[in-house]
Amino acid sequence: MRYKIVCMCGLIVLSMMFIGTNLVGAWDDLTCSSPSYCPRFAFILNSDGILDRDTGLVWEQSPSMSTVNWPNAVSYCHYLTKGHRMGWRLPSLEELQSLIDTTQSNPPLPPGHPFFGVQLAFYWSATDVYGFPVNAWGVSFTGTGVVGNNFKTVTDTRYAWCVRGGQGFSAE
Repeated sequence: MRYKIVCMCGLIVLSMMFIGTNLVGAWDDLTCSSPSYCPRFAFILNSDGILDRDTGLVWEQSPSMSTVNWPNAVSYCHYLTKGHRMGWRLPSLEELQSLIDTTQSNPPLPPGHPFFGVQLAFYWSATDVYGFPVNAWGVSFTGTGVVGNNFKTVTDTRYAWCVRGGQGFSAE
């Protein structure tokens, strides 16, 4: 076996090779066509996850399709299994904002993004509002990605978009 670097785009990705046959399989989409061109997003986890090479985070390809209150959003991500992987969580405000491209709107995601089912609505983050722990921050995917906060009550519902990696978790 030999190792070779297939892409350096803010994240070094290693591909395991054996006589020209890629043994990793699920990582095929991580190869870059050239050192100067490496797309920001790559499909992984049997296409259930999207690797963001800018941040190293892995996002659900399709976020939740129904609204939930904040405690249930935390629980939904905690118990989620996608691509035969657990370890999902509700993203921090900064992580959720990292998806936003302010030159785009409805949804404010980068051109050519691989996500589907993104609602033009507010998504919860795991970040409390400083001094007001009964509120949590989130991002609206309507317009150009306005940040706001809502009460973490049982009746206040929004969408959840789970993430893996960062904060000490393995992205794969």
